[in-house]
Amino acid sequence: QHNVQAASAEGRGDVLPGRLRTARLRWAVAEDREAVGRASDFDLLAGADLIYDRPQCDGIRILLSHLLGARAEAVFVERDRLGHARLCAARLREDGLEVEEVEQALSESDIQAVVNGNLNPRLLRAGSASPLTIWVRRPPGSAEA
Repeated sequence: QHNVQAASAEGRGDVLPGRLRTARLRWAVAEDREAVGRASDFDLLAGADLIYDRPQCDGIRILLSHLLGARAEAVFVERDRLGHARLCAARLREDGLEVEEVEQALSESDIQAVVNGNLNPRLLRAGSASPLTIWVRRPPGSAEA
């Protein structure tokens, strides 16, 4: 929440059209799902580094079935650990959603990160995790859940 506020127009003192509203959403917590469901007039659900096993994908599938409106989109940026994100994209398609996968090819020289004092730790090296962006939307003309 702090990072969103700092980067938003209000936090910088800029005046820009539109608005940015964020909400904490833990799909395993009923109160979070209900709160977001009550305020479900949104254009985009965004998440990163969420899909690391089957239960996480199942949680996202349930969440999207309840919250993804006809005009809204969801985007997930994943490291595709062991192919779980790609498998989740396939399951979202099976649920009748429109899914687009965008994979970004990286070379070793593209990756420059220091984690706990280590330059380019093993899990950030090219080939150990494929960056994958997954866009999800309801097909045109489909009914909302």
